[in-house]
Amino acid sequence: MVIKAKYQVHKNWMGDPCGPGTVMVWDSLTCSYAIASPPRITRVDLSSRGLNGDISSSFANLKALQYLNLSNNNLVGSIPNVLSQLTSLTVLDLSRNQLNGSIPFGLLVRVQDGSLDLSGSLRLESRQFTYEELKMITNNFERVLGRGGFGYVYDGFLEDGTQVAVKLRSHSSDQGDKEFLAEDGEYLALVYEYMSEGTLHDHIEVEKMLNYL
Repeated sequence: MVIKAKYQVHKNWMGDPCGPGTVMVWDSLTCSYAIASPPRITRVDLSSRGLNGDISSSFANLKALQYLNLSNNNLVGSIPNVLSQLTSLTVLDLSRNQLNGSIPFGLLVRVQDGSLDLSGSLRLESRQFTYEELKMITNNFERVLGRGGFGYVYDGFLEDGTQVAVKLRSHSSDQGDKEFLAEDGEYLALVYEYMSEGTLHDHIEVEKMLNYL
């Protein structure tokens, strides 16, 4: 009822959502009816429903939830950390919204170990990462793309498969701190979308050569 009121859901949500089969089934919800346990909500699909505002923390009260689809809405803000408490959740679709911030660490770990399928890219220009998230994104800073006065640049992948370049500032860098958008303790870093065809400088140099020829 809290979720219905928050998003002004106009559905036949009345009574017990997992009541006996003779009761009208709640639209967009699926329940489990195991013999050894009481009925529980396991699936919620509110995609393309014109939802506004942030993601309600009340979803975390659905402890048996396995599938949550909030895609193609107008949701804003960050992913609430309480969703990490949904230990049965295997599919979380937040794609095609206006979300930002970082993915809760508990969810990110499950994405990395394959127990959670998370769909939904966050706006990279306003997203912040913790150092632990950067380690996961870069597979513990495994592949170096380059090095400059600021430090090393590492290859990485976000949870939705987007390839990124992670610029990690070294302590000996002479570059100003204001260049960096995110800070975690003593570590400063920038996360860019990966340019598979080289840097802007490379493209400018190639263009100069073509013009000369």
